[in-house]
Amino acid sequence: MTQTMLALLAMMIAMLFSLNQQQGTLHDYRAMVHADMELMAGGVALQVMETVASYPFDKATAFPEYRDEDFKVNALAAWPFPEGRRFEDALALEDFNGIETRKVDFQSGDLTLSFDVDIRVDYVDAAMQHSAAPTDTKAVLVTVSHPRFQKPLVQLSRSFSP
Repeated sequence: MTQTMLALLAMMIAMLFSLNQQQGTLHDYRAMVHADMELMAGGVALQVMETVASYPFDKATAFPEYRDEDFKVNALAAWPFPEGRRFEDALALEDFNGIETRKVDFQSGDLTLSFDVDIRVDYVDAAMQHSAAPTDTKAVLVTVSHPRFQKPLVQLSRSFSP
């Protein structure tokens, strides 16, 4: 009877060891997949930020005929667009603020993943703090997420001045 109990205990210990080993392997695999997704999301964020950076600082820069004293208004609020405006509708940096979530595909060989990209543009002061009044500096925040993960994978921020 004692030997049977010891054999049963040995089997239980072996099963627990095996379970812990498998859980550790699964955890490592999930961490590897998350790291790969972050790497791909970083590439998407960088691509979107470079696209945004190619646009003029504001409409006065893009359209010289608008250069007058009355133009110094909060362009982030003064240029209303219809609901559902698209990435392609942007003419200057402020137009990217609040654009609806855009799906951007990342292709690698046979694999194609779609990431959600949100863009936020704010006026910032010299200390890089949000400013309600127009300033000569704008901060662009690109957030890349994926439906599989609860938190955003990557947030990339950059400031622009004319």
